[in-house]
Amino acid sequence: MNRRDSESETQSKVNRLGAPQQAAGAQSDFDGDDPFERRPIRRKKRRRILGPWARLTLLAAGCIVIVMALVALVGKIARPHQEVTALQAQLDTSRAQLAHQNAENADYSRRIAYVNTPEGVATEARQYGYVKPHEVPVVVADSKPIWSPPAPLVQTPSPAPTFGQRVERFLDGIWRRR
Repeated sequence: MNRRDSESETQSKVNRLGAPQQAAGAQSDFDGDDPFERRPIRRKKRRRILGPWARLTLLAAGCIVIVMALVALVGKIARPHQEVTALQAQLDTSRAQLAHQNAENADYSRRIAYVNTPEGVATEARQYGYVKPHEVPVVVADSKPIWSPPAPLVQTPSPAPTFGQRVERFLDGIWRRR
């Protein structure tokens, strides 16, 4: 038997089994040897598990989670900026205090240098009521001393801010960033 005869024989077997007849030259999805290949494969229709409202709800929840993550990220970025701003203000205050203390120390150094001279010793002694021998002390009623020690620096602690002040400071910080 040649090849053509075997194909026609196979085709006739398939036709006897009930397969639909095909036009000449058309290719078949099955070869006819296996009875299970007679039926074309049917794909199952994909059933959707969730309805449209459930999918919309899940999409909204996903968007909310993404927005919350972005807010947390912005907070993480903004917090160091706030800390840097606060530290910069504290540094400026400390520098101003240091400049004031340096000026005060320079004044004290000049005063010490003056008091270490014979003229300064005499001036200090006169302030405490001492006189040189053969001098007559004269007291003026409304006279001010040449130099008096400065009043001690007493730092009073600032009172704790009230709730309203804390809220106001918080809101000022939020509005300043924009």
